[in-house]
Amino acid sequence: MKKIFTALIMIVTLWTSSWGQESLFAHYQYMVGDIAYMKNRADTTLSVTYVERYNGSNYQGVSVVVIPSILELGEISYHVTAIGEDAFMSCNTLALIDIPNSVTSIGRRAFSGCTKLTSVYIPDSVKSIGDYAFEKCTGLTSVKISNSVKSIGENVFSMCYGLTSISIPCSVDSIDKYAFWGCSGLERIVVEEGNAKYDSRMNCNAIIETSTNTLVLGCKKTVIPNSVAKIGACAFLNCCGGNLQSITIPKSVTSIDSYAFDGFCGITKMYVQSEVPIEIPKDAFGQSGNFQQQATLYVPVGSAARYRQHPEWGRFKTIEETSIH
Repeated sequence: MKKIFTALIMIVTLWTSSWGQESLFAHYQYMVGDIAYMKNRADTTLSVTYVERYNGSNYQGVSVVVIPSILELGEISYHVTAIGEDAFMSCNTLALIDIPNSVTSIGRRAFSGCTKLTSVYIPDSVKSIGDYAFEKCTGLTSVKISNSVKSIGENVFSMCYGLTSISIPCSVDSIDKYAFWGCSGLERIVVEEGNAKYDSRMNCNAIIETSTNTLVLGCKKTVIPNSVAKIGACAFLNCCGGNLQSITIPKSVTSIDSYAFDGFCGITKMYVQSEVPIEIPKDAFGQSGNFQQQATLYVPVGSAARYRQHPEWGRFKTIEETSIH
């Protein structure tokens, strides 16, 4: 393998306490091209710590980054196993990132605010993705999540407005309720067959927790299956625009959690199949009251009075009876 020669930079930080006692900290860092790497103390592995974006006061505008799987520095071969916290944060010229199969973790906020990043392939070697890792990647339209990822954490893909589809691999057993918050462009959601925790039955374009029949994430093209028992917290949070002008809540649904339909803009018709009002918290549709003002609530024939008398359903400005199947 061709050796990559680099300079070894020793960063020394001096800290003086209020008592005048001086402490000395030192760590070693390698700079190769635009990328800085930190050697892990326990072994011969490296973590990406940041990308060089500035030269004095001039912005360099890094657009393409290829992370190697192995770096040969001097006589030692180092494996690159992690992308560290904040490594590429706010690098708003980054358009392409190549993550090698040696990387096992992507740190918190690693790519947050990379607005020109359009697609990401997360290799199967990656087991963990830190919170907020890809938040505000507004140009992101395509993501391939590793088949070894167990958890999709807090706000990992929040405010990725351009993201139109997601596929949840069979390895995932935990999805934070804010993982896809504000992804208003989502039209297609698929859970791979074989996932023990979640499913997207009947091509519903949603994520359902199988054991509890709870819909945990929907999008603007979701059709709620009649086997769903609960609409989870924030399930349709900020699900706006597109072709979704009406939604039907089947008779099987017995509860709706907080903020399930908060920011659910653009919808004009909500059909509820249950003759008896479903018990919901006061914030199921958010706290502004905009949803209840803009949408007409359609309920089964003979049940409108019960809905109007309900403390929460009664907040709808317009409630009409109709034959709902």
